[in-house]
Amino acid sequence: MEAVAEIRPPLISATLAVIVSFLPMFFITGMMGPYMSPMVLNVPVAMLMSMLVAFTITPWLSYHVLKHGYEHGYEHREDVGEESSDPGVLSNHAAYDPVAVSKTLLYRIFRPVMAPLLKTRFRAIVFLLLIGGLTFAAMGLGALRMVPLKMLPFDNKNEFLVLLDMGSRRSDHLP
Repeated sequence: MEAVAEIRPPLISATLAVIVSFLPMFFITGMMGPYMSPMVLNVPVAMLMSMLVAFTITPWLSYHVLKHGYEHGYEHREDVGEESSDPGVLSNHAAYDPVAVSKTLLYRIFRPVMAPLLKTRFRAIVFLLLIGGLTFAAMGLGALRMVPLKMLPFDNKNEFLVLLDMGSRRSDHLP
C-alpha cells in the first residue's frame, strides 16, 4: 500500500497528460480523420486500464508473491544474506550482500560482459559515448530518410474513376 501511495500522484498526472494530448485528435477531419479516430478512444481507454492495473492487480500480485517473506519479517530475520530455494532470487536483504549478489545468474552473465567496459573511468566514458552515438545515429536514420517512415498512404494517386450505370431505368421508353 505504501508503494501504491508513493506512485499514485505521478501515475495519475502522466495518465491525464496522455489522455489530454490525444483529445485534439477528435477534431481531425478530412482523410486523416478515419485513421486517427480509433486512437482517440483506444489510447485513453488503454491508459485508464493500465492505471487501474497499476493500482489494483499489480499490488495484489506483489502481495502474493512477497507474502512468504513478509510473514517472516524482513527486519528480524537472522538468515540475512542467504539465498532462497530459487537459485536466481535473493531472499531478504541479501540484495545488499556482495557475496549473495555474486551468486545470482544475472550477475554471472553480465559481470564478464560489463567488467572490461567499466574497468577504468576512460573506458566507461568511451562506452557511454559509443552508446549515445549509436542512439543518435539510429534516430538520424529517420531524419535523413534512410529508412521509410510512412503511416498513411499517399492520396495523390494517378487514377481516374469512371462509373457507368448501364441499367435500363429510363422512364421515357416505357409503353
